[in-house]
Amino acid sequence: MSESTESLIAELQRRVEERRAVGDYPVGLEVQLEQEFKNILETTHRGHRNFGHLEARMHMVRESITRIHGMGGVDSKVPGGSLFHRIIRRLVRRHVSQLAKETRISLERIEFVLQEFETLIKQQQSNDERLLNQTLSGVLDKLAVIDTLGEMVIELESRVYRRGDEETD
Repeated sequence: MSESTESLIAELQRRVEERRAVGDYPVGLEVQLEQEFKNILETTHRGHRNFGHLEARMHMVRESITRIHGMGGVDSKVPGGSLFHRIIRRLVRRHVSQLAKETRISLERIEFVLQEFETLIKQQQSNDERLLNQTLSGVLDKLAVIDTLGEMVIELESRVYRRGDEETD
């Protein structure tokens, strides 16, 4: 989660604790808010892994692609083996080189698709965090309304008590 999301969550938890301590929440409201908050987090936070893991895997794919050459050097410890290997190498070089080129092209296309997936995943996480921030902001707004309504109820109660006292005098 981003720092702004974590700060919003911390602010929300702080305000809930304050209101809980003062006893401003009507019966059942606190449980309802906690359930809504839990649902919001479950919906928007899907347990994304750190992108370092994905980027490391992509780096491994890129390295593998660059290592495909088709023909490597072969040394032999058998007398005359090096000459035999050079002759065979010349005979199969063209075929193996073409296969290596085709393999490299195919893997580069796969790498491109993987990069697209990586981009989509990062965009989805960004969208999820934006949605979470908007939702948490909405929850904070609702809490502010509840706070205001609580203060208005207290003010109305005091007015009613004052009028009742004035009428009895």
